[in-house]
Amino acid sequence: MKKEKMGSDPLAWIKDSKQDNQDNSGVSTLPRPQDNTSNLDKIDQQENQSKQSKHDNIDQQENITQLENTENLSIHKVQSLSVGQENHNLQENIDKTELPSKQDKPTKSRGLSDGWTRATFIMKEENLEKLKDLAYWERLQIKEVMNNILNEYFDRKVVQQRPDGR
Repeated sequence: MKKEKMGSDPLAWIKDSKQDNQDNSGVSTLPRPQDNTSNLDKIDQQENQSKQSKHDNIDQQENITQLENTENLSIHKVQSLSVGQENHNLQENIDKTELPSKQDKPTKSRGLSDGWTRATFIMKEENLEKLKDLAYWERLQIKEVMNNILNEYFDRKVVQQRPDGR
């Protein structure tokens, strides 16, 4: 009699054992089911070993990558040291020439044309809305509309300068 491999037909063991029992005694009896817990334990162990070996391979690959990165970094550091010294000498020469910088202007006028400054004012909401509407319809910036309004107002007024220090 030819026996099939385990797993190819799940009911094969019942058929085979029935036939064996009939051949031996002529009386058909059902065999006792085998304890499959040991097989399940073996499968679990194999799966765990497989997972562990995959995990170990990933860890090894990460270690190799870290070593390669460290080697590349140390090579880069050696190269940048010589370049860095040259850059440091150039920076000293630039510092000595006193180039104009953006930091020379105070924050309130940084990024603005000469003669302009930045200020914050508190005003009524309805006046702000009218200001925005006027700027929209005149196709001007709010600062331009505000500047025009103030120029017209001050043209009609005589304004004295403040005393020094106030």
